[in-house]
Amino acid sequence: MKRNIISRRNRRRLAALALSALLGASLPVGSAGAADTMDVNLDDSIQMALANNRTLKQSIASRDIARWSLSEARRTKGLTLSWSGTAYRIGGKDYDSYRENYYAGLIRNSYRSAYGNTINLTYPIYSGGRLEGNIESAKYALNSADLSLEDMLQTVKSTATQYYYNVLQARNTIEVREQSVSTLTEHL
Repeated sequence: MKRNIISRRNRRRLAALALSALLGASLPVGSAGAADTMDVNLDDSIQMALANNRTLKQSIASRDIARWSLSEARRTKGLTLSWSGTAYRIGGKDYDSYRENYYAGLIRNSYRSAYGNTINLTYPIYSGGRLEGNIESAKYALNSADLSLEDMLQTVKSTATQYYYNVLQARNTIEVREQSVSTLTEHL
């Protein structure tokens, strides 16, 4: 019965292979590795995360929509001015039907029927609390959008900080492993 499946010579070969793989994986290859690195501190990484997060941009847009909805709800409580214009095409079969109706006495004043403008000015006297309720609802929607935006900001900052420290921990781990490789190389 064999106790050692791997001989002493094969163990040395495996150790050398593992050390070379570890050393080769930690070193950058050519000049591309140097071009890909950049020194970033924690504040820079948080600023980059805030600038490039799509969900955060969506939260900002949702807050803007809520703010404009509140403004719209407030404006419905005041005077409303509306304008509408009409114009009929003169010529062809539309003109023929218009002319027939005019001669039949259905249209009294031809200049009013061919084109026209209407202006309406309205002011809500009593809405039964509907307008006030819409304004309150828009205020709550704006508060909700503000809180969602703040939550998203905090989430992005927390995630960026966590990833930054994960990178630092990985860098320290690489340094420790490089030191152990150099120590083992000296030992061999």
